[in-house]
Amino acid sequence: MKKLGILATCSFMVLVACGSSEEQEQQQQIDFSAFDIPTLEKIVADGEPVQAIQIIRGKEQLNLATIEDFLLSTEIYITLLNGVAAEVELNKAVELGAEGEQVDLFRARVLLLQKKLEEAEEFLAETTFTNDLAYEALLLRGDIKNELREYEAARGFYQAAVDDKPDNYYGYVGLAQLELNQGFIDDAFANASRANELQPDDPIVLYLLGSTSRYLLKPDEAIAYLKRALELNGQHYLALLELAAIYIEKNEFEEARKQLDEVYALSPEDRMARYYSALLLASEGKNEEAEELMLRLGDLPKIYPPAARVYGHIAYRLGKYSTATPYLEQFLRLLPEDRPTRLALAESYTRRGKAKEALRLLKVLLDANEADLEANLQAAAAAGIMGDRQKVGEYVTRAQNLAKNGSVDDQELIRSLGRRLAINNFQKGNDKVAIDQLEAMAAEDDKDLLTLTLMANLQMETGDLESAEKTTSRLLAVAPDSPVGANLMGSIRYRQRKVDEALELYNKAIEQNSEYVSALKNRALVYLVQEKFQEAREDLAKVVAANPRDAQARGMFGRALLETGDAKESLGHFQAAEEVFPRSAILHADHSEALAKLGYYSTAIKRAERAISYSGGHEKLNEYLNNLIAEWTEIDKKQREEEAKAREERKAKRAEQRKEQQERLKEGQKEEETSDEGDVEPPEDEPPLH
Repeated sequence: MKKLGILATCSFMVLVACGSSEEQEQQQQIDFSAFDIPTLEKIVADGEPVQAIQIIRGKEQLNLATIEDFLLSTEIYITLLNGVAAEVELNKAVELGAEGEQVDLFRARVLLLQKKLEEAEEFLAETTFTNDLAYEALLLRGDIKNELREYEAARGFYQAAVDDKPDNYYGYVGLAQLELNQGFIDDAFANASRANELQPDDPIVLYLLGSTSRYLLKPDEAIAYLKRALELNGQHYLALLELAAIYIEKNEFEEARKQLDEVYALSPEDRMARYYSALLLASEGKNEEAEELMLRLGDLPKIYPPAARVYGHIAYRLGKYSTATPYLEQFLRLLPEDRPTRLALAESYTRRGKAKEALRLLKVLLDANEADLEANLQAAAAAGIMGDRQKVGEYVTRAQNLAKNGSVDDQELIRSLGRRLAINNFQKGNDKVAIDQLEAMAAEDDKDLLTLTLMANLQMETGDLESAEKTTSRLLAVAPDSPVGANLMGSIRYRQRKVDEALELYNKAIEQNSEYVSALKNRALVYLVQEKFQEAREDLAKVVAANPRDAQARGMFGRALLETGDAKESLGHFQAAEEVFPRSAILHADHSEALAKLGYYSTAIKRAERAISYSGGHEKLNEYLNNLIAEWTEIDKKQREEEAKAREERKAKRAEQRKEQQERLKEGQKEEETSDEGDVEPPEDEPPLH
């Protein structure tokens, strides 16, 4: 039987329509006996494998199908990567008496397609093949090891195949696929080129040339190779997928969709098609939809590096930095020169507080190009997290100079850098310098609301409420309905101890923007002061949901939960807040009360004592906590006494039960002894019992 060339590792289902009743009637008039194996093989070679399958079905219905027919349909389904259908056809051939090395090799291929990798490997190891089939078995064992990601073992089998038959292109195809999977693109292209010399115009070889050309950043060459592969095999879905990927990279989204539609027509549930659909959505900025599709891909992002990159970048854009990090790390290990991934991972580290790791990543970019604007901006943010204000100033100043003197004409970016520089000066204690910088920027543009907002906040921080009020009034004069302005003025009134006015202003800000987190948090603080704990709880639930890393909000939320009867739920929020504020006396005091309400008096006492040690001698707080400690100590002592008494009672009860059990055992032994002594022989007129 002529070999069809079976070398691929991704599976999909081919659907064969039964056809209309008219078509079935026409089929009944076909002389199926005329279709011998050479004729069917020619139909397959002409690119019509589905037609060959339909003919074999017709022969089967007329009881004309032979072992060779079913072996051919098995091979077709294997070529089409449909392991389930291939197994059905192979079993039909075996039922008719098929046996031998070819059947064994098909069986191993079916196991591979069905992802029964260990079973396939064991089957091949225990089976002997000769001549050409021994060569095919080597390739198949390489495919299995490749699937198992045992790459060195796979390379050994493929290289053995090349050594066995250096003029056969299949061994080079296996090596090319292996190198491509590992990211060794130059080696993959070299092996694919050698395979092309030995077997020009083979669809699989052309696909590999197209795929490697894509990664060598030669998209036009890649498209030419892939289109030629599709001319030779219109159902080569791997080529369709690779074309879709290239069109996505070229932002030719409609062309990409056409390729994906053809894949879905062949395989509606194909995972790689879904992956490229997710990539397409992400490229169009539809990150939520893309994420939803990626989540349906199972473990593909863990085993397929490009999918890891896509999922990592999607999660990063959605602000899910913990989710993004492992996938970005995975891809950067494979391709360390990928600048966008390095930047995304660096920011993910910074957002998670791992500034040192972020700077390590960014150093590679800055060493290569000190004028990398984005790398400088990220380095400034990371240095800020580490508290290195001198470095922050250096990075921000460099970025500002690059923005002003370079090709950047984004005035908002330049102003943003100016604001960052002012913040850095403020953090270094240069309050007047920082506020003067912001005043100069505001004088240049009196509608720069962000600068006015920052300046009012810094003025409040220095205690200059009069200047902060004037700055906020300037902001409200430009934007009278600004929720930011209402929120700022509310904060000023709160600091002026005008709590009712502050609450009205916070309400106004929230009416203008119901999701305004800062105003919700500020209003919750007023509610806590007013002991309106349920209202505070409702606002803080929104704040914490929007920003789980806000330690201050987590501590406030814990207090609101504690006061509304959810002490158990409050514990997690106190713990999260204490990670950021480990020496906060108020947090530890609240935490101790939550523990006491749950009955953990001993732990509560230790927590309260810690709060006292952090209080800085705060007389009223210490007095309050000492009273609680005295109360809890008494309760704890009583509980311990009751528990000790209960333990003694349980111990006495168990001893009594053991004593009763021993007495019953003794009574049972006496009864057995009495029974033995009373045994008598049966009367002579009755037969003995057996």
